[in-house]
Amino acid sequence: MTISCSKEELPPKVYEVPALIQPYIDDFIAEAAKRGQNLVIDDLKVEFSTNLQNGDAAGLCTFANENNAAKIQLDTTSSNWQNNASSREALIFHELGHCILNRPHRDDILSNGNFASMMRAKGEQVFGGSLNNFKRDYYLDELFDENTPEPDWAKNIPAYNSISSAQKTQIYQETFDSDADADLRWSRGTSNKSIRKIENGYYYFESIDDGAYFSPIGIPINQNTDFEIETAIKIVSGDRSTMLQWGGSSAENLFFYGFTSGKFSFMGNWQSGTSAARDVNNLQPNTYTKLTIRKISDNYYFYINEELFDNGKFEAFFGNLIGFYVGPQTAIQADYLSIHRIN
Repeated sequence: MTISCSKEELPPKVYEVPALIQPYIDDFIAEAAKRGQNLVIDDLKVEFSTNLQNGDAAGLCTFANENNAAKIQLDTTSSNWQNNASSREALIFHELGHCILNRPHRDDILSNGNFASMMRAKGEQVFGGSLNNFKRDYYLDELFDENTPEPDWAKNIPAYNSISSAQKTQIYQETFDSDADADLRWSRGTSNKSIRKIENGYYYFESIDDGAYFSPIGIPINQNTDFEIETAIKIVSGDRSTMLQWGGSSAENLFFYGFTSGKFSFMGNWQSGTSAARDVNNLQPNTYTKLTIRKISDNYYFYINEELFDNGKFEAFFGNLIGFYVGPQTAIQADYLSIHRIN
């Protein structure tokens, strides 16, 4: 009796990664090593594509099997790719989480309303290059260990009504009650680009072409104190975004906090791009949306209609410009602008 055996040959490994993506692979391996995981990535394909899942996905992972290497497809036309360096890194790391770490989606949230994981199913940005870049460490910890506990920065967030009117000292107040009484520094007039006027108790600001515009004034705010900036804005026509912008030295150097005509809000600065962006449930079209920015100690708290949107770390202003932004072919009404020192 003759017994014979043979070892089934495995298919050769394939490693095809564009030069543009290789630094992210190297960083992924390095971040894993910092957390005690020694990864070897030598069987992977990465390619660029478009219209993934009928345009609903910015990236896609096809898991490895016995015959094929894991494959990642990335849509370089997506906002996740184009927004900024942080969103691009998160996109690539998310797909590596699927393909290399075998992580499924995770959509639960932290106590402050942030996503609990970079592996969330939707593409909303969870951190950026400014205001909340410190959150990156937690998201990488969780990426490599899904049992990572909730971070301290997500806990014990003060409610909107935790600051009383008695704790506030007015720095600036504009209610736009009448054109005659309003601050003369607010731009008025009609051009071939925009319409700006004060009427019926609000500041009307409209882009009438394909440009986005900023209408600012200069208001000094002592950055060493705690303060609050608040406004209420309604999008009356168009479907592009509007923002409250502050701490600026020019239209290219400032911070922003805004929303769209749907149910989407975001924040960041023009130097490093969006830091957080996601759907919100308390934003209704055709109504005034209250935006509140508070600095308490070295922390920022962003409220929308008196509910927390996000929190971050204070960063020094570029300058004293503050005002309203309107997107292309979009019109807004600003009901008021108030600035207070918090005692």
